[in-house]
Amino acid sequence: MKPLQLTMQAFGSFAEKTTVDFSKLTQNLFLVTGDTGAGKTTIFDAIVFALYGEASSGTNRKEGVLLQSQYADVDICPQVTLTFTVDETDDVYRVQRVPRHVRRLKKASTKGNMTKEESGSVELLLPDGTVYPAKETDAFIVELVGLSKNQFMQIAMIAQGEFMELLRAKSDIKKEIFRKLFHTELYEHVIRELERRKKEQEKEIAIIRTRTQTITGQIQIPEDFEFAEEMQMLHAQIEQGVLANLERYVELLGTLNEKFSMQLDVYAENDAACRKERDKTRDIYTRAQALEKCFAQRRQAKKELEEIAVRLEDAQSEEENARVQLAETEREWHRLSERATQAEQGLAALGRQERELTALGERCAQEKTAYERERKSYAQNKAQYDTKYQMFLDAQAGILAETLTDGMPCPVCGSLEHPKPASTHEGESVPDRKQLEQLQAQVEKERLRMEERAKQISVLTAERELKEEQLRLAKEENEKQFALAIQQKEQMQKIKQTQEQCWKELHQRTERIRSAMQICQTAEETIGDQKEPDMTVLREKMQAASEQAHVSERLCEQHRARLQTYQNCEKQLGQGLANRQKMIAEHAKLDRLYRLVSGNTKGARMDLETYVQRYYLEQVLVSANIRFREMSAGQFELRMYDLQKAGEGKNRGLDLMVFSTVTGREREIRTLSGGESFMAALALALGMADQIQMRAAAIHMDMLFIDEGFGSLDEHSRAQAVRVLKHMAEGSRLIGIISHVTELKAEIDNQLVVTKDNTGSHVRWEY
Repeated sequence: MKPLQLTMQAFGSFAEKTTVDFSKLTQNLFLVTGDTGAGKTTIFDAIVFALYGEASSGTNRKEGVLLQSQYADVDICPQVTLTFTVDETDDVYRVQRVPRHVRRLKKASTKGNMTKEESGSVELLLPDGTVYPAKETDAFIVELVGLSKNQFMQIAMIAQGEFMELLRAKSDIKKEIFRKLFHTELYEHVIRELERRKKEQEKEIAIIRTRTQTITGQIQIPEDFEFAEEMQMLHAQIEQGVLANLERYVELLGTLNEKFSMQLDVYAENDAACRKERDKTRDIYTRAQALEKCFAQRRQAKKELEEIAVRLEDAQSEEENARVQLAETEREWHRLSERATQAEQGLAALGRQERELTALGERCAQEKTAYERERKSYAQNKAQYDTKYQMFLDAQAGILAETLTDGMPCPVCGSLEHPKPASTHEGESVPDRKQLEQLQAQVEKERLRMEERAKQISVLTAERELKEEQLRLAKEENEKQFALAIQQKEQMQKIKQTQEQCWKELHQRTERIRSAMQICQTAEETIGDQKEPDMTVLREKMQAASEQAHVSERLCEQHRARLQTYQNCEKQLGQGLANRQKMIAEHAKLDRLYRLVSGNTKGARMDLETYVQRYYLEQVLVSANIRFREMSAGQFELRMYDLQKAGEGKNRGLDLMVFSTVTGREREIRTLSGGESFMAALALALGMADQIQMRAAAIHMDMLFIDEGFGSLDEHSRAQAVRVLKHMAEGSRLIGIISHVTELKAEIDNQLVVTKDNTGSHVRWEY
């Protein structure tokens, strides 16, 4: 890939539309010069952005709206256009990219914003004039150029600061860098995979080890065992986690179990004899206990008979007399109980009379209520009759008064004067004589009925008072009889209880005599002519035999349990023993292999990935030393640290040494001066670029930018470095040196001058 023309607009520090035409160069080696911050590196950033949509990497990486120039108006759309060729063909491609940017709106948005962020775009024009699909452009450019963005950065741009650090970096740092450059992560994955497998096996072995230690923890090796010392040593190894001699340990455990098995037979035979003796003494003692009990019962029975001092016949006679008296008392008590019951029933019968008396009182009250109602009715009707009768008389006087004449005598009183004659009441209803007679008859009827009701009340009241008196007298008599009956019954109850207690005591005495006589007879029959046994001696013999049997049984059970435990341990340890031993052996091999490839072995600290990277580094140094010897006038050569010593102490497999042809000796790379270090770093970078390009499917990268670093060289070294670069540029490769070193202007004819003012950056070619 070789750039032909680069156009930038509103990109980075370039506000105005700026075109860099590489086809105008008279030489392939050119200088990009200008003050610090003028925008020299932005040119390379624009090339990378045009191809990959991202600016070149670095600590101050920019993308999206950050690529939009701050010197340009937001109405100007930022864009980069790159015209380039691929390989040695004449096919020309043109790619144009617009980064994500901000544009001005014609009117404010609903949120009051005057600007809007626009997404980026890309357009690739093919040699035949057609436009490649935008969605597939990025992948097509990577395929076209043959390099990813990271690979392109490694080949097309040499940042001296980065390679100076790489030159002096320790092996561990170089390993991380080379892993990305040469894709050696596969070997790191191999190490991690070995580590994973080792850890998985270690987990299984740890489980086996723990289980084995748990099993063997149950085993106590007796001191009298003929292989006790050896087995103790193997047991200690297992406790420490060493299972290498587990097979021998299981073999010795089997021998120990055979010994325990024979001992168990002896213990079992002795235990059987002891149990037989124990059972014999126990039976003798049990029979003696029964005989001793008979002797004790006989003594106790005789003692009771002596204490009672009454013949059985006399006791039975006294008991019978007491029983007869008790029966008579019980009959009298039952008679008194019946009298009390009858008195109680009489009281209950009075209850019926009380209910009748209550009903009579209720009836009397009802009659009084009716009488009061009739009395009120009579009074009301009587008042009505009197009123109407007076009205009738007044009406008759008025009629008579109408016939009176002054001077004529009154037919009633004979008076000749009539000062206040009666008057008739006009408008009032005056009853006639018939109505008065009917009303008078009704009033008279009510009066008679009321008088009859009063007589009935008097009769009922008298009857109730009589019955109340009769009930009171009957109740007093019955209560008196009931109280007397209860008192007599209670007195008889006390007599009955006393006689019952007396009979019970006499009955118990009789039963004691009868029982004692029976016990004596039974004991005599059982004892016969036997002597009373000595229980203390027999008990001591039985206890001694029982203790001996208990000790023998416990010893036998302990030995049997130990044998069972040890046999189970032997069985558990023996199961899968071959597989466990095989796993342990495989783990040992895997552990040795992992330690070797990971550099964890004493005296061999270089890991597999570093070892492989030494191969790539060796190829890099072949290309690098061609330039380094030429730049140093054949004085220096880069070499890797000696392979035999690279793994001693720590990993130094990627450490670099410098060989001096003047002294014929190797020395540390950090002993180089500043200018020598720059030449070494430049040579290393060029060699690295060569190797990466060779590995990238033989892609020809016909451009190279070298960023700064020439300021540390003296005049001679700088001339040598420029001469090497000119030699590299004699072919088709385009090499640009980004530097502000003044002396380079005299040595390089073609110069791209970058300046910067208040309107942004500008470029011009000088030849």
